[in-house]
Amino acid sequence: MSLHDPLPGTPLREPDQSGAQPRPTDHAAAMILAIAPLADMHPSEEPAASQNAPLHYLLAHQRYRASAAKVEPLVARLVSASGKLQNGGWQRVVVANSTASFPEGLLVSLDAAAWPDIHQLAQGMVEWHQAKSALNDAWDKVPLDNRGGLQAPTDVLPK
Repeated sequence: MSLHDPLPGTPLREPDQSGAQPRPTDHAAAMILAIAPLADMHPSEEPAASQNAPLHYLLAHQRYRASAAKVEPLVARLVSASGKLQNGGWQRVVVANSTASFPEGLLVSLDAAAWPDIHQLAQGMVEWHQAKSALNDAWDKVPLDNRGGLQAPTDVLPK
């Protein structure tokens, strides 16, 4: 999903005769397009939250999605490796790209070079938790009458 993709649940127009991609039609979706230049801003450089709470929420939502996209592949690699090690599977595993010497004949291989660095994983998880908290905080600052068209954190965050 790119920064220009609308948030899930955002209404879209049908493609026109030229085959152009559909564009968001409501106020919240239009703001999604406006956050592109702000997406890489440090939070201290952003406009004051009181000026545009829905925009801040959309920025927080984008940062939340980006943090999840960063950590999920790391977790998936560890889950895959752990599946090979469970229930005595570790007894048949050789760890490739390591300095260890394993006996011949082991058929299951784990590539140590593909494992995430534990500090990288920890940092990704911390960033996700911070983004989750920022998403909830930003939602709380959006006035009720400005929430139309925005996807609530309860629809985005894991249960």
